[in-house]
Amino acid sequence: MSRDSSTLLSANASRLRTWARSAVAGGGAGSLGLLLSAGKREGSPALLMLIMAIWVVAPFVALELASLLSTGWTSLMRRTLHAVMILIAIGSLVIYIDDAINRRAARAAFVYVVVPAASWAVMAVAAAVAAWMSRRFGARFST
Repeated sequence: MSRDSSTLLSANASRLRTWARSAVAGGGAGSLGLLLSAGKREGSPALLMLIMAIWVVAPFVALELASLLSTGWTSLMRRTLHAVMILIAIGSLVIYIDDAINRRAARAAFVYVVVPAASWAVMAVAAAVAAWMSRRFGARFST
């Protein structure tokens, strides 16, 4: 690989990381805001809202921590992490906004319980696949 293409790849990776970290910050803040709005609308107790807020924000905190710790990871692992960060941020907001628009009175908290659990599952599967591919095809993804 030439020096110019290596510099370009590095710039693209940096841009992806910036977009991913911005998406996680916005996704976490937006998800928390939508949760608090739904809780206020339903008249939920403060302790329940605190517990739910921690549950809803936890995947975003974990993704941000993973991003901070990812400097020694293979490029495939980092790119996968950043793609998952963007996917979870956008996916969560789309689902929570849909819930805010199309209120589900019978199961008001359902999406706020399921979406974080699904986020953890997506993160685990993506990390496992990327780790396996990094080990299997090592040299191609080591930069």
